Order: sequence, then C-alpha cells, then structure tokens
Amino acid sequence: MSKPLLLRIILFTLTSVIIIISAIFVHILAKRMQAEEIQKITIWAEATKRITTADDNTDIGLESQIIEGNTTIPVYMTDVQGQLLLSRNDEGSDRKKQQHVSELREEQTPIAVPIGGGETQYIYYGESTLLKVLRYVPLIQLLFILSILVLAFMAYASMKRAEQHQMWLGLTKETAHQLGTPVSSLNAWVQLLDEKYPDDELIPQIKKDSDRLQTISQRFSKIGSTPELKPTDINRILRDAVFYMQARTSQKVVYELDGADQPQIVLINDFLFHWAIENLCKNAVDSMAGEGKITIKTNKQGKKVIIDITDTGKGIEHGNIKKIFQPGFTTKQRGWGLGLTLTKRIIEDYHNGKIYVLNSQPEHGTTFRIEL
Repeated sequence: MSKPLLLRIILFTLTSVIIIISAIFVHILAKRMQAEEIQKITIWAEATKRITTADDNTDIGLESQIIEGNTTIPVYMTDVQGQLLLSRNDEGSDRKKQQHVSELREEQTPIAVPIGGGETQYIYYGESTLLKVLRYVPLIQLLFILSILVLAFMAYASMKRAEQHQMWLGLTKETAHQLGTPVSSLNAWVQLLDEKYPDDELIPQIKKDSDRLQTISQRFSKIGSTPELKPTDINRILRDAVFYMQARTSQKVVYELDGADQPQIVLINDFLFHWAIENLCKNAVDSMAGEGKITIKTNKQGKKVIIDITDTGKGIEHGNIKKIFQPGFTTKQRGWGLGLTLTKRIIEDYHNGKIYVLNSQPEHGTTFRIEL
C-alpha cells in the first residue's frame, strides 16, 4: 500500500471517528436540553394555570416571575379549534405563527389550561434557537473538517507538483549538459571527416544524425529554462514536422495537411513546438501500428489558432482519456509514458496554450486539439 493511500485511509478513519463521537455527544446533549425545556414549559404552563384561576387575594408574584422568565422557548396559546390567542418568543408574522401552531398540533400533545367557566385553552411549545443550532453542530463540524482536509490535500498536491517540477527541470538541465560535450565533439569529428573524405556518401547521413542530436540537446536546454517566444509561421513548423516524420515512418502512414498553405503567425518557440508536434505524430503512428492516416488541420477562431491532429488508430479508452497526460502513464509495452506529458508542458506551460482530447473512439481514431 502506497504512503499517500495509507495517509488518506488514516485521515478518513480519524475524521469518521471524530464525527461519530461528536454526533453521539451532541445527540445526548440535545436530548437533555430538550427534556429540560419540556420541564420548563410544564412549569410555565402550571404557572399560567394558577394565574388564570387566581382570585384577587391570591399572590401570583412567583407565577408572574416564571412567566416572564421564559425568554428563549417559543410558546403558543390557542383555543379549542386551534386558533392562536397569544404567543411568546416568536417574532414571526401572525400567519407564520398560526402555520407553526398547525404543525405543532400534529406533532405533540398540548398542555390544557382551564380558564374558568368550563372553557379550556391549550399551550404548544417549540424548540429554543440554541437547541435548533445544536442539532446542526455535527453537520457544521463535518463541513469544517472536510474544508480543512481539502485545504491540506491541496497544499500537499501543490508541494508535490513543485517538487516534481524542480526534479523535471533538474533532469532536463542535466540531460542537456551531458549531451552538450559529446555532441559538440561529434560535430567536430564529422566536420573533419567531411573535409578529408568529401565524396563519401555516408558522412552526410552521419551529419544529419549529429545535427539531430544537437537539436535534441537544444530542446532539453530550453525545457530547463524559460524559452523565448518569437512570431513564427506555425504552418511552416507543421510542414517541417510532417517532412521529418515522413522520412522516418512507414510509407503505409499517410500525412495530410489541411489549411497549412497560408502563413499563420503565432508567438512560439520553434524548437519546443516542433518537438510537441513530433511527439503527437509519433503517438499517432504507434496507435495505428505503423499503418493509417494522420490529418493535421489548422484554422483560426477569433484570436485563437486551432490545430487538430487526427489519426485512424485504435483510439483511447474512455477511462484513460484523463490519464494520458499524467507522467508515467502508457499503454505500450515499451516507453516511459512521458511523451504526452512533455507535450502538455510545452503547449500549456511554455506557450500558454491548451491541449486536450477533442474526441476518441475505440478502433476509429483520436483527435488531439491544440489551442494557441
């Protein structure tokens, strides 16, 4: 079991225990408060009875103090038909008070108060504001704890992303550094061989691969720093990427450019954007098992330039669409699962753009969309 999963289980268990214990405690406390309020209302009703039946010579000072002492519990006095006669500790309108009385008549047995002459009035009572609030304490506590947990997980995720970002930058800088010296040396040897054997047919091919290594080194060096964005014809980059891929993939893979004949100027970094398109094309070729069609379509929507890259490959399972840009995720037997992660970083982090799966159907292909 991984540490993050174990941490989540521990936090969930601890939160559940706290909420259950709190709910039990609040329930017991609410029951006690409810019993005390019922007892107070019973005494209040008895005081009301004595006042209504007292004669002129009876001292009702204590009863009056009891009546006035109730400042929290709503009480309602009605006639036999349930019509409200008077109320206490309820600031609502007469209509709302009567509606509340109707609800209480269905929930509780009223306290009868004889007023003489054979007539009887009835007392109904509600819950105090404190008791009502107390019943919501477990929910409030749950929301509070969940908020703390969400903030904690967000902080933890942010720290992890920052750590991964620093590790990524360190890796790319070290890769560029390690490639720099042998590539420079290799270029020098190729130049010497070209001067000594100008008619050799293999030396130009070696020079191409040497230049390719130089390009890769430059790409990694730009990943490790803030790249410079320049106004560039994006369609030229697409044509160059297609030309490069055509020379290195099977003739059974057909490339089609749609809308790339007119210049489309965008602020991009030539090296990095070329790399991103290559990664998407390689991913498409792998998805088609080396046979199929890749269509690259560009168009402009308002201030955005839209690039759709569509293949006729095996598609992406619905459950994997949200995972494909995650580091290390791959459905291939070989590979590190970093191609699409790197592409997303290039498009979104370095070009302030957006890349996502526009649509994908199993065995019918996938369309990636880039917005710049």
